[in-house]
Amino acid sequence: MAKHRSDPALVRACLRGEQAAWDAIVDQYGRLVYSIARRYGLVDADADDVFQNVFLLLHRTLERLRDQTRLSAWLITTTHRECWRVGKKSDRYPELDERIADVGTPDPVDADRWERQHLVREGLDQLGGRCRDLLLALFQGGETPSYDHV
Repeated sequence: MAKHRSDPALVRACLRGEQAAWDAIVDQYGRLVYSIARRYGLVDADADDVFQNVFLLLHRTLERLRDQTRLSAWLITTTHRECWRVGKKSDRYPELDERIADVGTPDPVDADRWERQHLVREGLDQLGGRCRDLLLALFQGGETPSYDHV
């Protein structure tokens, strides 16, 4: 199992030029960025552009990132802005303004919730095996599972 590094540790490692740290950031947050782009209804090519642009912006601004512990919140906000920018410059999305209204401006509470969910998923992935299965059985569904089920 790979050793987990905190976001600030990964950012510092990236600033030292460690490619593995950059790869870890992209691996950890890539699905989040892509899922936001797809939530806007962007086609695959545009969602890919958003993904690429967000991580390019991150790479360019790593040194100036104010709070390295809030990396996921920065990525969420930047992804929303980039989705809007990509969608507005394309004639494929005449209804984008309605979609933006539906998706809404990223609420800090939502960003915190997404960040916590990401951290929980990340922690579960690190556990793996029976421990992960047990926690999912106990807490994932709405009903409390029977003792026999667990």
